[in-house]
Formats: sequence, structure tokens, C-alpha cells
Amino acid sequence: MIVESVVSIRPAKISQDDPSTSSGQRSTVGDSLEPVHNCLLLYNNRMVTRAQELPSWKLDEYRKTAIRRQKVRISKVKTRREKAWKLARKAAKLLREQYQAKRVAVFGSLLYETRFTRWSDVDIAAWGIPSDQTFRAIGAVMDLDPSFEINLVDVNTCSPTLLSAIEQEAVDL
Repeated sequence: MIVESVVSIRPAKISQDDPSTSSGQRSTVGDSLEPVHNCLLLYNNRMVTRAQELPSWKLDEYRKTAIRRQKVRISKVKTRREKAWKLARKAAKLLREQYQAKRVAVFGSLLYETRFTRWSDVDIAAWGIPSDQTFRAIGAVMDLDPSFEINLVDVNTCSPTLLSAIEQEAVDL
């Protein structure tokens, strides 16, 4: 069971067939794991090895490393998500104070811990921004933090489908 968890942690990045290896083995960049036909293959910089062929201490080493890497990734995503929430609140304050927004809400992956990733953006919807201020507001919000893509949706001009989706899941800031 642990091996299955490890497999999903870091899929193998297979490069080209390596003619220097026997029986059609492939070379890869970095260590990784990949399931192949109900068999776990372990990739390293020089060869492919079946998990059953490894000594138990080596397989334990792979597992421990994969688990450690996963914990680091989870911690980084958690920190990034916390930073995204702070940024969303900062954007809401800016939109209310400088662009007369009556209501500001966040929607999208930021609302869901399991959907937020290291590549996630911050989706914000605003109500009540005067139409002649919309593009300035979008620019101001985008400039708040270069490490995040921030999408500001003006609900006065968005499609009815998007507005419906926003209203179903939005959390006011």
C-alpha cells in the first residue's frame, strides 16, 4: 500500500530509449517511480529496476525519500495558500477603498484545500465597481503580488454562466 502512495507522489519522466541498456530499458532524469502493468519500476539516473529486485533496505530508502518530498511539497502549498488568502483580503480592501466595490468575494481553487496547488491563481469577483474604473481596478489588483496570478471578475460584465458559478461558491471577503 505504501508503494502505491509513493507511486502517485512522483511520476517517472521517461526520456528516450537507452541503447546502452539491455532488454529495452529506458533512461530517465532523476529518481522516480512509475507503475507499469501491475509492476512497480524504480527509475534512477542509470537504469530501471523492478521493485521486487531491490533489497528491502533500498526500497525503504525510496519510500522514505518520497514521503519526505511529499511532506515538503504539502508544506509549501499550505504556505502558498495562506499567502493567497492574505493577498485576496488585501485586494478586497483595495477594491473597496479605491474603486467603490460594494461586495468582493473569492471563488475557485483557493476555497478548497485539496484543489489548491503550487500553480493555483487567486480568483476574485467584485460588485459595484464603476465601469470606467474596471481596467484600473484589474491592473491594481494584478500588481499587488507578482508571485500570484490574480483574476478579477467584474460581475457587471461577466457571462451569466460564470456569474451563476461565482454566486454558488463565492466566499465574501
